[in-house]
Amino acid sequence: MKKKYFILFIVSFIFTFIYIWFKLGLFCDEIWNYGVAYNIANGLVPYRDFNLLTGPLYPFCGSIFIKIFGHHLYSFDIFNSIVISIITLLCYYKFKKCALIFYLILICYSFPNYNVFCLMLFIIILIFNESNIEDKYKDFFIGLLVGLIFITKQSIGICFFLVMIVFCSNRLKKFLSFLIPCLVMTIYLVFNGALFQYFDYCFLGMFDFGNKNSFYFYLPAFIVIVLFLMYKIYKSNFKNTSLLFVLAFQSVSVPLFDNSHFMYALLACLFYLLMRFQEKIIFHYKYYLIMALSFFIFWVTDDISGYHFYKDSSSFMYGRAIFGSSSKLDDVVMKFKDYISNINDSYEHLFIFTGEVSYAVKLDIQYPLSKFDMIMNGNMGYNGANRLIDEISDICSIDSCLFFVDDGVILKHSQLNTDILNYVRDNYRKIDNIVVLNSNLNSINNSYKFSIYDNIGGYNE
Repeated sequence: MKKKYFILFIVSFIFTFIYIWFKLGLFCDEIWNYGVAYNIANGLVPYRDFNLLTGPLYPFCGSIFIKIFGHHLYSFDIFNSIVISIITLLCYYKFKKCALIFYLILICYSFPNYNVFCLMLFIIILIFNESNIEDKYKDFFIGLLVGLIFITKQSIGICFFLVMIVFCSNRLKKFLSFLIPCLVMTIYLVFNGALFQYFDYCFLGMFDFGNKNSFYFYLPAFIVIVLFLMYKIYKSNFKNTSLLFVLAFQSVSVPLFDNSHFMYALLACLFYLLMRFQEKIIFHYKYYLIMALSFFIFWVTDDISGYHFYKDSSSFMYGRAIFGSSSKLDDVVMKFKDYISNINDSYEHLFIFTGEVSYAVKLDIQYPLSKFDMIMNGNMGYNGANRLIDEISDICSIDSCLFFVDDGVILKHSQLNTDILNYVRDNYRKIDNIVVLNSNLNSINNSYKFSIYDNIGGYNE
C-alpha cells in the first residue's frame, strides 16, 4: 500500500512539474510569488523590506526550495508540484480512482500561488474533521491547520476561525492550537520590526484591494453556490461542520470573482462531493471522467501562439515556456537589461513601474527589490499610493532617479496604480522610450510600450 502511494506521488509530481513548466505559461503571479520567496531566501523581511498582501507562510515554504535547489524559477515550481501531488494523494486516500477527476480539473489551475496551498490545508482539515481519530488529536490538528491557513491567507483564515469558534465543539482546545502558528509569526514580525507593516498591508490594505480590483464576472454563480451551501447547512441544523468549512473556503473568490479564484472555491465543493458521494459518482464514473478529460484537453489546447522557451541563459527564468500574451516577455526584459546596463551608473535609484516586468528585470540584474516594485492596487497598504508618491518625491529631491513607466498593453490588463504612474509623468522629464512589438497580442495596440523618465534635468516646468 505504501509503495502504491509513493508511486502515485512520483507520477503526479513529474506530470505536474512538466505541465507547469511546459504548458501552464509564464504568468505574473508566478514571477511575483517567486520574487517574494526569493527575497526571503536572501534575508529580506516581508512587510518591512517589501510589500506582501498575504501571510508569510507560503513564500517562506517556497524560500526553502530556493535555498535547496538554487535561485531559479524551477525551484519554486518544484515546491508547487509537491503541493499539487500532496493534494492528489489526499484525494486518492479519500475516494480512490475518482481522484483522477479532481486532478484533471485541479491541474488546469495549478498556477503557483498561495490559494493552491490553502486548498491543500483545507482538504487536510476536512479529512481530519471526517476521521475517527480521538477528539483530543482531532481538535489539536484542526486548530493548528486553521492557524496555518490564517498565516497563509488571512481572509480565508478569518472565515475558518469563525466556523471553528462558533460551530465546532471543544473550542478552547482548537483555539489554543490555532494560536501556535499565529504566535510564531507574531514573534518573527516583532523581532524584525515588521508587525505594524503586516497589519497595514494584510488588513488595512484590503480596503483598497477590494475597491479597485473586483471583476464580478463569476459573482452570480458564486452567490448561487453560497446560497445552496447555506441551505444545506441550515437543513443539517448547523451540525455539518465539514460543509461549514466548505462555505468558509468560498471566501477565496472574494473580492476578485475571476476565473481562477472561483475555480478554487468550486474545487473545494467538488472535493466535498467526491468525499461524501463517491459511491454514487463511481457508478457513473466514466461519464464524469470523460467530462473532466474534455475540460483538460480544451484547456491544454488553448492559445499557444508564439510558443517558445525563455531565451536568456543567464536568467532565473531560463527554459521556461512562454506563449500567448506573454510570448515577448523575454524580449521586453532583455531590452530593459540592455538599457539599464548602459546608463544605470548615472542613477542612484531605479524605479520600474511595469507589473511583473519590475520583478523579472531586477531579479535578472540582481538589483534589490523593494515596495516600489509592486505598485498594484491593494498591495501597498492603506492609502499606499499617496504614501509611496511622497517617498518618491523625498528620495528624488536628493538623489538621481530613473523611471520606467508602462504606457502599453501591460497597463491595460493589470492592476497597476495609475496615480503613481501619472505622478511620474507629470513631474519628471521624459528622456526615452522602449517599444517591443508583439503580433501575438489580440489587441489593436499590439506592442509593449514603456516611457523612460529621470530627474537629472529637474522637474518639468
